[in-house]
Amino acid sequence: MDPRNRVALITGASMGIGAATALALAEAGCRVALVARSDDALAALAGEIRDRGGKALPLSGDVTNRPAVEAIVRQTVDTFGQIDILVNNAGVGIHQPSLTASWADVERLMAVNLYGPLAFIRAVVPPMREGGGGLIVNVSSIIGRRAVPQSGIYCASKAALERLGDSLRLDLAPDNIRVVTVYPGVTDTGFNRHTLNSDRPGQANADTEPQPGRMRRTPPERVARAIVRAIRREPRDAYATLFDWAFVTFSTLLPGVADAILRRYFASRTRR
Repeated sequence: MDPRNRVALITGASMGIGAATALALAEAGCRVALVARSDDALAALAGEIRDRGGKALPLSGDVTNRPAVEAIVRQTVDTFGQIDILVNNAGVGIHQPSLTASWADVERLMAVNLYGPLAFIRAVVPPMREGGGGLIVNVSSIIGRRAVPQSGIYCASKAALERLGDSLRLDLAPDNIRVVTVYPGVTDTGFNRHTLNSDRPGQANADTEPQPGRMRRTPPERVARAIVRAIRREPRDAYATLFDWAFVTFSTLLPGVADAILRRYFASRTRR
């Protein structure tokens, strides 16, 4: 899909990958609806986009509030006349192993990382159908494809988002609504401020938790470029870096070796 003169609705747009994607899409000629809970950050981002000659609509709301989600979609259509692209980017992490994370944190994480994207998909499909089609971009994680120790609930939420997208890709094909899943790796954003019950402050890495501390983090702008490229080319799956792709491919081809490496690495972190 050519982003020029299209309308994109982006969740989690106040920071990191979401903000960078909004800027990149606006630069490509797309009108953008910006969704997050931070009014001030959204207003600042919308102002920056307008200063650059783009069109932006800041919409404050919680992705777990279904009536708010439906209102956001209606307001976007009322303002721009259509929705061509949905970027499901909003997410939270968790720093507790699966057996010790509180049920409240587990439910909150699933509400944001899985039920929120589903709510937006359900809300945007009718206007996309009316417009003759559209594109849904779900931002998952490389550890949604290759789980790591001490982060099972987060991995499960991202794996579920991937499976949801795979099914919807088939369900929505007759309506010309396509689905792309993007798998970022370690990303240099403020994602650590949106984690649940963190017991290791300062070690959180954006969009995939936990990750090797010495690993070079990908700038959010690079992930945003990968998302825009995926919007243009519409692959089934997209990665931000060659390492992200190699990590998943290696783990798929040699899962036992990957298990051994990950066990040893995380055991060494626990001992430190």
